[in-house]
Amino acid sequence: RGLGDVYKRQEEDGGDPYNIIPIVSLIETAIGPYEKPEVKTSITSDSDDKSEHPMVLRSPEILHSLGLFAQNAIQFAQERVDISVIWNNRTITLTVHDDGPGFDPQILGRLGDPLISNREQTQKTLASRKEEDGEHMGLGVFIATTLLAHTGGKVTYSNHVQGGAVVTITWPRQRLEVIVNQA
Repeated sequence: RGLGDVYKRQEEDGGDPYNIIPIVSLIETAIGPYEKPEVKTSITSDSDDKSEHPMVLRSPEILHSLGLFAQNAIQFAQERVDISVIWNNRTITLTVHDDGPGFDPQILGRLGDPLISNREQTQKTLASRKEEDGEHMGLGVFIATTLLAHTGGKVTYSNHVQGGAVVTITWPRQRLEVIVNQA
């Protein structure tokens, strides 16, 4: 989707200036409904060239996907979830890291896939995950990964060396950022 599509959608929705927001505001909006007082959630941002926060479209696809990842991270966290967004002139990278048990190594390589090939393992994995996280793994992760791909984002899943799950989303900056003309 190019900027022409963004501007066309702006015209269609009345050109609402609140649809284009700083990326950190988009993250805050996505995670807000899932925050819990017992889990500290922090958002940090930085850029290689110290440029201002990229302005992005308030995208339902991104809001839904980040909300799902935040909900899972907060649910599995022991005490904290760290969300960081870093950008340079080519990319915007967002990382969600919790201090929980991390992803099950048996399914880590297949997260984001629509189906896991071994039916018995799938049933076992889904049954245990259903109890733990309210059915948000599996199909929910696949849907979030697919939605983010439609925005140009590439999602990777890993476990941090010091513990906890890590979800990283990387977009080409020109695909995500909206250039706002200031007259």
